[in-house]
Amino acid sequence: MEKLIIDSITRENNQLEFKKAKGGLPNSFFETYSSFSNTKGGLIYLGLNE
Repeated sequence: MEKLIIDSITRENNQLEFKKAKGGLPNSFFETYSSFSNTKGGLIYLGLNE
């Protein structure tokens, strides 16, 4: 397993989203995915929470 180190000033914004994803893909993933695809895009990190 790899670790992702995110500095303390990194926060979710209109192009970055963290999802817990414990127990599978969260329902809110598709809402975020759709929002990102209708704008400039973005990154969704699964297995993390803010």
